[in-house]
Amino acid sequence: MLITSPNTTKLQNDINVVFKQINIWFEANLLSLNLNKSQFIQFTNKSTSTTDICIKYYGKHISNTINTKFLGLFINATLFWKIHIKYIIPKLSSASIV
Repeated sequence: MLITSPNTTKLQNDINVVFKQINIWFEANLLSLNLNKSQFIQFTNKSTSTTDICIKYYGKHISNTINTKFLGLFINATLFWKIHIKYIIPKLSSASIV
């Protein structure tokens, strides 16, 4: 999900509302979300900074992270590729040795 807002308070409220809706959908489809493994990334650019956003569900705090692995790609909060490149170069090097 991607949620945007220039207002930090509205952003936090929107995130919490959507998070509750997602969990309702999970429960209705007999699925569960592991809140201990759940994280979120706040994407920024060079001119903006991150704000403190608190997401809680059933009393559990959902932590913020600056990078994560998603579908085999390492993604960070500024959408730079340095971490993914650092991860993939050794794999490419070992694959090119004949």
